[in-house]
Amino acid sequence: MARGTTVAHTIDDLYFWSNVVALILLTGVTTVFFFHLRAADKKEIIVATLIAQLWNGRVNDRTEIERRTEQFNNLVDEHNAVVERELTTNATEADREAPPAANLNRSVGEITDTPRPENRIAPRKSFEPVPPGANEATATGSEVVRLQQDNLLLEHRSSNAEHRTDLKERLNQTTSLLDQERRRNQALKGA
Repeated sequence: MARGTTVAHTIDDLYFWSNVVALILLTGVTTVFFFHLRAADKKEIIVATLIAQLWNGRVNDRTEIERRTEQFNNLVDEHNAVVERELTTNATEADREAPPAANLNRSVGEITDTPRPENRIAPRKSFEPVPPGANEATATGSEVVRLQQDNLLLEHRSSNAEHRTDLKERLNQTTSLLDQERRRNQALKGA
């Protein structure tokens, strides 16, 4: 009889089954909720790690930019010192080889008194480019060295500018990724 009443109050009772289903659903929802909280914590840790890595990369890029800029400035200083030494040695050699000033100075009277050659070159009527090699005869050694130095400096500046633009692009990409991760982190915290 006790067995019959137990069966009647449990298996045969609809109220018993509704309570069992409600308890199973409550347990399932609670388990899902705890798993969701655990996943949110893991996501927050992952996002924090990514943000830290991006920030450290940005700091490393900045120190690398500063190091390379200093290295470039040192190389330019060394190059300028070498060119300056060459210029001073070339200037002293040019002073030794220069003809006396008396031969170079002619008076206006001497220039006007000399007859003009008949086969002289006609003056230019328009601005035509100077043929290559026309100014080479008049260029001195110091001018050539100065032009070489200017050319080398411009090449260094252009390569440095390209390097800076590459680093700036990389820094901008890193910054945008950092902003995206911050927005995602805020969205996860707000959800």
